[in-house]
Amino acid sequence: MKAEDEREAMAVERERVLEALRRIDFLSVLSPEELETVARQAAVRVYLPGEAVVRQGDAGAEFFIILEGSAAVRIGEGDRS
Repeated sequence: MKAEDEREAMAVERERVLEALRRIDFLSVLSPEELETVARQAAVRVYLPGEAVVRQGDAGAEFFIILEGSAAVRIGEGDRS
């Protein structure tokens, strides 16, 4: 992939993230510039069906937005070994 194509793909992905952020009510207090900053710093990850994103009890400070697909929240399930 050419560097130009890669930059274009990154810009399209950032715009997808930005659009998702604009639809979140509690983020409406942020200015357009602040939303841009959040979108630029976002890490887009792909998870496979059934793959755990986080586990109950794990420490974390991340904020997840689902751009595509769905997720289920299960409390008290799974192997913690």
